[in-house]
Amino acid sequence: MVVSDNPVVGNLKTPLNSADFSQWLLENIPFYRPGLSPLLRGLEIGMAHGYLLFGSFALLGPQRNSEQANLIGLLSACGLVVILTICLAIYGVASFNQEWRSDFPTYSNVNPDVPNELKTTSGWNQFAIAFFVGGLGGVFFAHQVYDHFDVLKAILTGNL
Repeated sequence: MVVSDNPVVGNLKTPLNSADFSQWLLENIPFYRPGLSPLLRGLEIGMAHGYLLFGSFALLGPQRNSEQANLIGLLSACGLVVILTICLAIYGVASFNQEWRSDFPTYSNVNPDVPNELKTTSGWNQFAIAFFVGGLGGVFFAHQVYDHFDVLKAILTGNL
C-alpha cells in the first residue's frame, strides 16, 4: 500500500499504518493479494463475512435466548449478504461505467493498489457474484457448525 507524506492526500503516516507488519498484513488480505482471480477474492471475502454475520445475529441479536435464535441468525445474515451484494453491484455500475462520468476520478483509479482485474466491469461483477456465493456458504456453514455443536464437541473430545 502506498502511504503518502502529502497531507492533502488524506492518508498521513502514523506508526500504525506505516509499520512493516501493518503493510504486510494489508497486502495479504484477499482484496489486495496478488495472483488471485476476482472469483477467488470474492469467494474468500464472502465466506469470512457470512461466517461472521451469522454469529453476530444469532448470538448477539435480540432473539438470542429464544429457540429460534439460530434460524433468525441464518435468515438475517442471508438477508444482509444479499443487501451487501446489491451494494457491490451498484458500486460496480457507478464506478466502472465510464461513459457517463469520464471526468470524475474513481477509487480504483486513485488507489494504485487495487488489482487490475477488479478495475473492470466484468471483473467487479465476478467479484460480487462470488461474494454472494461465498457469503451464503459462510452463513450456512456457521449455522450448521453452531446448530450441531454438541456433535462436534463429542467428536473432538472422543466421547462419541
